[in-house]
Amino acid sequence: MHTKQCRHCGYTGKPVHDEYSSLLIDLFVWGFCLTAAVITFDPYIALLAVLVTLWHAATFRSHRCPRCGEWDMHRVHESDSTLGIGH
Repeated sequence: MHTKQCRHCGYTGKPVHDEYSSLLIDLFVWGFCLTAAVITFDPYIALLAVLVTLWHAATFRSHRCPRCGEWDMHRVHESDSTLGIGH
């Protein structure tokens, strides 16, 4: 994983993964799709929840700053981080 810098607190290092937000998104999708499937008596809407969850698991890569918890971290080039730029 590349070194990133937090735009909020200035932390430079490796970010942490945010699985909690990913779980909340999936729970919302499942709740919405299952409610819609029960209301419309259409079981194929429930299949949509499965497809969205598989897509989400394959593509969701959220990183947070380990110091302040903000999501706004940008990539730092190795030459900049070794020179102390951006600290």
